Amino acid sequence: MKAKGTTGRVAEWAYRSRRDRADPWMETTLDALVTAPSGRTWKVPAFWAGGREWRVRFAPVEPGRHRVVTECPDASDTGLAGVEGVLDVVRGRPGPTALDRHGAVRIAPGGRGFEHEDGTPFLWLGDTWWMLMSDRIRMAGFRRLTRDRVAKGFTVVQTVLGFPGDITPFRGIEDNEGGPPWLPGYRSINPRHFDAVDPKIEHLVGAGLVPCILGSWGYHLVYMGEERMERHWRYLVARYGAWPVVWCLAGEGAMAYYLSADRDADTARQKAGWTRIARSVRAIDPWRRPLTMHPRRASWDDMDDPGILDFHMIQSGHFGMISCAGQVEAIAEARAGYPDRPVVVAEPPYEGHMGRNWADVQRYGVWSVLLSGAAGFTYGAAAIFAANDRRRPTGARPEGGGYDAVFWDEAMSYPGSCQVGLAQRCLAGLPFHRFEAHPEWVEAPIRWGAELYAPPFRVYCAGIPGEVRVAFIPGRYYHWDGPVFRALEPGVPYDAWRLDPVRGGLVALGPVRPAPDGSWQTPILPLLQDWVFILRRRRP
Repeated sequence: MKAKGTTGRVAEWAYRSRRDRADPWMETTLDALVTAPSGRTWKVPAFWAGGREWRVRFAPVEPGRHRVVTECPDASDTGLAGVEGVLDVVRGRPGPTALDRHGAVRIAPGGRGFEHEDGTPFLWLGDTWWMLMSDRIRMAGFRRLTRDRVAKGFTVVQTVLGFPGDITPFRGIEDNEGGPPWLPGYRSINPRHFDAVDPKIEHLVGAGLVPCILGSWGYHLVYMGEERMERHWRYLVARYGAWPVVWCLAGEGAMAYYLSADRDADTARQKAGWTRIARSVRAIDPWRRPLTMHPRRASWDDMDDPGILDFHMIQSGHFGMISCAGQVEAIAEARAGYPDRPVVVAEPPYEGHMGRNWADVQRYGVWSVLLSGAAGFTYGAAAIFAANDRRRPTGARPEGGGYDAVFWDEAMSYPGSCQVGLAQRCLAGLPFHRFEAHPEWVEAPIRWGAELYAPPFRVYCAGIPGEVRVAFIPGRYYHWDGPVFRALEPGVPYDAWRLDPVRGGLVALGPVRPAPDGSWQTPILPLLQDWVFILRRRRP
């Protein structure tokens, strides 16, 4: 075996078994030990590509000749076991995206947020594409949606590579041009399905979007069984781990309780099973990609050992502002219980969900989350996550009911997707990775109608003492005066700006001149709508 590669790109090469197997993926394994010129060694799992062929994908980080030798438990198969070779790597030029320039995403030191491999901060703004690896959306539409999300400021795509939610397997909903992920009855994994997935994952990465890969929805662990689910995850790690991805074990991991009459026992089995699978993923992943679980409510509730997860996810439900308030409460719980783990709101109230949760909910959701200690926010629209397509207009729940009656290319233009992108672009231009929540820094007076605008609606503020403050003022506060900033540090010169979180206009307000008690009354607001105020220390 002799292969060529380039730093910053995925190299791939093949091996061929000397014999046929009834179910190659379940009957054996293949690993490649790759040793770089520096002496660093990776144990890279290979994936079965169909027939007798196995393939390895590896992302080299240094130029020069790499030594490769294979390991296979079937020593008699000389096509797979003990095969030696070389990988010659040349240094590549960085591409145009942040992933090209700064590397894959990892957990930042201290566990408050994310960063690239070179230490550049990374702000998670995800979109929800659960069913987009099926043939419900073809490549031209996939590229169109990708361009739209990149232009709006999204940085992550959450998608399922396997069996998504709201389906019973093998009824065609999960199929793409290569068929289902596994053959009926789970008798074997289907490499042809993943052949059709490869171009989509590669396209996301090439566009600068991080794929957050879910292996299935949680209850498919009951259908597949733990052994096959573990092998499913080995396949995903082998086939996609060389790309700058993030792993998410499942959607709503321990939700399968409804399949059993004994809910408590069944939930306990789910949590134990996913914890064992998490340990397996951790053991076979040579790149140590960040690992999490998409939960029913909070990921720490769906695992026996939450410590195996690198970061936590929250699901709020889809009930408008009440669900937004629940997000903030769960973030506070996460920060108190897991201060060394980032937390991401991974399923907020979806825009357009059953005719509700429009742009005002999206604005409130993203700003309240990112100014309350979360490291990221994932937007969603049901017509997109289900890939509601004119060719197959079966609705968001293909086996009954629907969350949103429109098609994916209509939902692509929902205004909330633009407005959450505005939040990402604003905060990514600030030292957001060092922000702490400081709700005491600002208040918005309510002149009348307070009984109509009671909690959970409130203002949100975060920043860095002596450096920067960002406050979100929801329009539900019926007031004509601007908000009041409190406890401004003596002798610290701030300049102020007002951002329109709906349209994106930024207005300079000039120097901040606080009162003797450290308070500053902002100028009168021109409209009763949502506003964002930014105070930043004046540069000398």
